[in-house]
Amino acid sequence: GPEKGRIEFRGPAVVLWEEVRRIDDPEIRKGLLQRIAKRMAGLYADKIEGPTLQQKLDSLTELFAERRLPLDILQSDSLPVLKATACPYPDLADQDRSICAMESMLISELLGTEVRLASCRQEGETSCTFELN
Repeated sequence: GPEKGRIEFRGPAVVLWEEVRRIDDPEIRKGLLQRIAKRMAGLYADKIEGPTLQQKLDSLTELFAERRLPLDILQSDSLPVLKATACPYPDLADQDRSICAMESMLISELLGTEVRLASCRQEGETSCTFELN
């Protein structure tokens, strides 16, 4: 058919990500994801301002808006919940959730507080939510 010979272009990020996913040992994979998240956090660290969590959250939403990733901050009873209505890596997230885990590690590094991926578009949710612990 006409499809024959058509080369699908895959960006470097997708290729690198496929290699990350091929690491069978979950501890090694997690360590690598944490290093990537730390490196990314280092690039963005100067954008996160303020001593209080609220100021950091405001900086974080601005930073994510620049990355074309709208973040809503939902005030729950205890700690705020971050809601990402768009997925930064739809092609990658379709394959597995490691990229979502890395994103929560990145947010965790930037805020200096533990963040957990509570729900994910992978599971058919309309958005990804990150809970602060």
